[in-house]
Amino acid sequence: MFLIPTASAEHLARRLQTKTVKVIYPGFNKDEKRVFPDGELYVRIPRANSLAGQHVTILHSGIPYPNEGLVELEL
Repeated sequence: MFLIPTASAEHLARRLQTKTVKVIYPGFNKDEKRVFPDGELYVRIPRANSLAGQHVTILHSGIPYPNEGLVELEL
């Protein structure tokens, strides 16, 4: 099983990581995740093609910025 946390839930994902639960962190870099100067967000999941047919769970927390977190979750 794979677990993909949003930025607000990365601290929870570290606690849940085990041998059977692998965590994929969308990092802040040019290819995966970035915030543009106007506040627009770009998110890309690394190795997304290799996750086809796998069990994937998205972990999200609504705090501290619920609106920004929902946009990240949707992307």
